[in-house]
Amino acid sequence: MVKVIQIGPNNYSSYLEEIKDSIELIAVSSSVILESEKKFPDGHNYFFKAVASNGLVVHFVFRVYRHIIPVFAMSSTALEGHIESDLFSMFGEVFKQIEGFHQIQNFIIHGPSYITRIFNKWRVTITGTVEQEYPCCLYYMTPIQMELTLNFKKQLPAGYHLSDDISSADSNFINGTWRHARKGDEQQTAAKFRHLPFACAKTETGHPASFVMTDPSGFLNHLFTLEEDRRKGLGLIVEIECCKKTIREGRIPYKTVEHYNTLSLKASDQSPYYTRWNYPNGEAIDYLFIAFSPNV
Repeated sequence: MVKVIQIGPNNYSSYLEEIKDSIELIAVSSSVILESEKKFPDGHNYFFKAVASNGLVVHFVFRVYRHIIPVFAMSSTALEGHIESDLFSMFGEVFKQIEGFHQIQNFIIHGPSYITRIFNKWRVTITGTVEQEYPCCLYYMTPIQMELTLNFKKQLPAGYHLSDDISSADSNFINGTWRHARKGDEQQTAAKFRHLPFACAKTETGHPASFVMTDPSGFLNHLFTLEEDRRKGLGLIVEIECCKKTIREGRIPYKTVEHYNTLSLKASDQSPYYTRWNYPNGEAIDYLFIAFSPNV
């Protein structure tokens, strides 16, 4: 038997107090903060906590957007020992509640593989299709690393400057460099720049050279430097600048790095500013993104 509890606005504060110290739930706690402070008006979060009869608790964030398809974030502080049938029951019960107010067709999920991989298997029982997984490593900042970040001081090289002025043309250009951009992401990217922390280094002519945004789940999104502007330290400077803004807003900076991006994985593993989310034995926890929307 599974009990599903929806967390309403009146309970955000107590819910955040319950989960804020669990790195396993960083995407959930970041979403609660952003929702309670109404930081991203182009989307709305619904929060659920599913409890199985054996005591397993899984937390869900269902996010509906104005411009793009919905997104599910899901996680649990229990890293192992999950019973597949219990998770199948949880997924079914949570979906029943959501479908009472939102008809789901296409959506994206993200979360640790010990939950999301089983979700992918559960969807096979409905659709008959196993969707492609995009595995990442997740990196977050400890309190000491956040202090180090706030104390970071490094000048951009000559010919570049940090700019908070992102025009519509700038936003569209930056969206066009994102390999995962989908239908509606031009408007979504513009909304991220309007409402969430970002950093952008521009050339003397005012063209974006290196930039990073924040996803409404709270993680750094699309850290990218143009080919002709690389190997100058721009990426680190804009990343740290964006993280400073996140810290000052009262959230823990974190990011996901796809497994294919071996250079970024190595740099993040060696960075004094980040800690990789691992199992107790030191093995990296796979953090998956899965799109259940092949035609969108």
